[in-house]
Amino acid sequence: MKKNCWCKEFVGFIVGVLFFSALFSGCFETVNDDSSSVVKDTLIWVFRTNTSINPYSFSGDSLFIIIPNIFNGLVEFDEIFGIIPALAVSWNTLNESTWRFNLRTDVLFHDGTVFSAEDVKFSFDNYYIGVKPYIKEVVIVDNNTVDIRT
Repeated sequence: MKKNCWCKEFVGFIVGVLFFSALFSGCFETVNDDSSSVVKDTLIWVFRTNTSINPYSFSGDSLFIIIPNIFNGLVEFDEIFGIIPALAVSWNTLNESTWRFNLRTDVLFHDGTVFSAEDVKFSFDNYYIGVKPYIKEVVIVDNNTVDIRT
């Protein structure tokens, strides 16, 4: 004997409506009567991961998601993948295994500390672990110049 299942279907429909109502409740904008627009100057981003935002403890996909949006490299790529200056203003090869990078002098960290060759060496020694097999050493020539020996 087959039982009438309209009760289960009705409950399922109600649960579905409540679910989609909750899901889309934040998607609609309310209009204020005064027609004034609010300008926000703070971005709050929530990202669930098992790693921290500390660049020295990144692993996995978060490395490619967060790092490029917060930190700068010595060079970057333009829209046609040409190499352009970033923290380095110029670079050249001294010999077949040494690159010399001349650093920008107008860069400050968020706390006002001046960017220097020490920071580049620190980053290569501690952060760029993936390139360690290719980098023999980073040598500080002066405050605004580093040599990277491969």
